Amino acid sequence: MIKYILKRLGLTVLILLGVSLIIYVLIRLMPVDFIEKKIAEMNQGGATIDQATIDNMKSMYGLTDDTFLGVLKGYWNWLVKLVQFDFGTSFKYGVPVIDVIKDSMGVSFAVALIATIFEFLIAIPLGITAATHQYSIRDYVVTVLVMIGISLPSFFFGQVLKDLFAMKLGWFPNSGLTDATKDLLALQNYLTMYGTCSYLF
Repeated sequence: MIKYILKRLGLTVLILLGVSLIIYVLIRLMPVDFIEKKIAEMNQGGATIDQATIDNMKSMYGLTDDTFLGVLKGYWNWLVKLVQFDFGTSFKYGVPVIDVIKDSMGVSFAVALIATIFEFLIAIPLGITAATHQYSIRDYVVTVLVMIGISLPSFFFGQVLKDLFAMKLGWFPNSGLTDATKDLLALQNYLTMYGTCSYLF
């Protein structure tokens, strides 16, 4: 049992290393890196950035050498710093990445916990229903829904829900962590109209 666990852990580490290497190489192969994009935006705003500043920024982020060996060296340096819990400086906020993670991880854990609770509340009853009504229409409907859920990537399904409930219906905020009582006017109007119409039937 211990040998199996160690084998699975070792395989997990290899997969993580492979995925991180692929992502790092793909990012480095992009036609325009973050530094060049940032400099272009600053130049459009009227600022003048000298070449020395650009070289210092690229050196800080390890983007000076675009050759194959340079990319591998950059990945190795990133990996060494990662093991030392040095995640570098955030492109967006200009502060250490570890600080950004610390500030945001509470919200991420809360969202994950809520999602897990809803997952159990929905999946367990549906599974019991499908098992107790085998080969029925209910069983087939649950099976189809499960297959759709497995086939669709979570980010795609999330974007569809966001487009429907936030963009088109306006029931929920588009992004960010906000007070729901201040942003659900469209949902309140819908519920008011639905409640009013229900008295007509």
